[in-house]
Amino acid sequence: MRTATAARLGAAIKLHVADSDPGNLECVLHAKGMRVAVNAIPSAVAYTYFDTTSSHFSQVYGNGGAHNPREQPIPVNGIGAVAIWVAAQHELVTTNASPGQRGVYATVTVTGGSARESTRLGVARDAARATLSSTPGGH
Repeated sequence: MRTATAARLGAAIKLHVADSDPGNLECVLHAKGMRVAVNAIPSAVAYTYFDTTSSHFSQVYGNGGAHNPREQPIPVNGIGAVAIWVAAQHELVTTNASPGQRGVYATVTVTGGSARESTRLGVARDAARATLSSTPGGH
């Protein structure tokens, strides 16, 4: 993950593993004033986690909640089976699972620094791809 994000940030990256429990991996990267928090949960219900989170964000930022169209979760292609970007949270939510299949549920939150939204999303994508491909127990 460090290598994947370093290519985009072009900076020295500090990595801290907050939780190495194989059932709930957490790490935090710091570079260019940004904080990238990654959480990965290998699970038989990873797709259900994603679906629940996606529905929640759609309700909060869509028609039923804050109703700010700019903050409505948007689908992101090229990461896992499904992924969304929630601009209001600076968070990417994804899974490589499909309904009824084991996989990894992952979130990547990019905060701090002065990076533009497109840069934050790019960093989140890189970290998410690396996370899904390297998390044990995901398949």
